[in-house]
Amino acid sequence: MSVPEQAVKMKFNEMTKEQQARYSKESWKALLLFCLFYLFYYTGRQNMGIVLPVLRDDLGYTHAQVGVLSSTLFWTYAFGQLIHGRLCDVVGGKRMTVLGGLLSWFFNLMVSFQSTLAGLQLWWGANGFVQAMGWPGGMQVVSQWWPKNRRGVATGWCTFAAGLSSLVVWVAAGIVGGKDWRLAFRIPTLAMLAVAIIYAIFQKGSPSEAGLPEYVEEDEDTAAAEEVDPEALKGLRPYFEMLKSGKFILACQLLGLANLVRYALLTWVPTYYFEVGGLDLKSVAGYSLFMPLGMAVGTLLGGYISDYLFKSKRTPVMIFYLAGAGLASIIIGRLPIDNMVAGVFVLFFAGFFCYGTHGPIWGLILDMGGRKFGGTATGVVNMFSYIYAAIQGTLIGFILTATNQNWPLVWLVVGLCAWGCAIIAAIINR
Repeated sequence: MSVPEQAVKMKFNEMTKEQQARYSKESWKALLLFCLFYLFYYTGRQNMGIVLPVLRDDLGYTHAQVGVLSSTLFWTYAFGQLIHGRLCDVVGGKRMTVLGGLLSWFFNLMVSFQSTLAGLQLWWGANGFVQAMGWPGGMQVVSQWWPKNRRGVATGWCTFAAGLSSLVVWVAAGIVGGKDWRLAFRIPTLAMLAVAIIYAIFQKGSPSEAGLPEYVEEDEDTAAAEEVDPEALKGLRPYFEMLKSGKFILACQLLGLANLVRYALLTWVPTYYFEVGGLDLKSVAGYSLFMPLGMAVGTLLGGYISDYLFKSKRTPVMIFYLAGAGLASIIIGRLPIDNMVAGVFVLFFAGFFCYGTHGPIWGLILDMGGRKFGGTATGVVNMFSYIYAAIQGTLIGFILTATNQNWPLVWLVVGLCAWGCAIIAAIINR
């Protein structure tokens, strides 16, 4: 649940030693439970990108058609973020996260039985809407347990779990999807169902639920974001509270472009190596998994670097990572595809840099929203981020169709988007 107004607040150094020990233990427990949940959450979302080339061949679709299909989830996910982010602040992030996991398992099962483009879009779109419950719910819980000076570490661990989740789904969907693409929507998602049940049983949504005092936010800017008139928490007013900030609107575009780069890589790298490299689906998954591995490592380090090296200042880390992501993306399109050794390193660093920036970005978002608007801020920003993700699916699909598969042009466009994102990060400078 969200933090009750009457909850006791206390500085960490004012707690008893017993309370400090319990708070540290419970805050890590809450964080790692969400990481466990999210470790398997992408089995219900990124599985489509892995089997897309096989699905396309089996059902006889064009690049443009499967590009639109993959984008369907992003549009419904974006719309869901706008709604579910606010609901997380009202009814509690834990409840929304669990519900998202359960419904996503069911909708994936329904996708696996479809044979028409309309049927696939219907159920895949419904899946995107409920998948939007997971991340804002987790960020809402993180905002309750982790103050700004430790939040980069927390969001780094969350995005680390998301990066490993990409690795899990690439391996699992690559193995079962190579036999039948429909199995990628049936078997790996059972793990998501199991961890949703575990999360429902063991997670504590806030310190007060664990019988502990709430922390006192010592960062002045973030504390100010939490000191709001109770009237501002009613109805649709939280949306306007967030959107009246120019830097928050820029942050929406920042994550949007960063997510465009991320999903361009996750969606189209398998197809690139499948078509241009002539690899089968299992080999593509095995070769390409170095990219999600890089994503996991990059984002975990990014969170620690922003908190400990730059004292919770997010901008320097974001600029460095985004510059590297742009360069790595362009190299993918220029590197001879049969140079497998160099390809492994490039894919690792493309993932490292493109997703490594997400930990600091999410720390920035929660800094802006604080505990009162943590879910709402997450939902609004993530709405923009998945609008951009939807655009990349359709845009790249049509570029490939219109240019007779000019892949170097695709990776150049993705690289330029990463560099544009770095410029936005420099403007925000927070």
